Amino acid sequence: MEIEMGRHAAVTFEQVCAAAAALRADGTTPGAKAIRQMLGDIGSLGTIQKLL
Repeated sequence: MEIEMGRHAAVTFEQVCAAAAALRADGTTPGAKAIRQMLGDIGSLGTIQKLL
């Protein structure tokens, strides 16, 4: 029997990296808040910060 603990992240490492790269290309610092906004306000700031 398999037991799952916790939830799966709403955002992936790939999404965070792509958003950070797009922000850098625009000359913006890729902080967690800016990345979350670019992703359509999904994911927690803590999760995004861990993936940066």
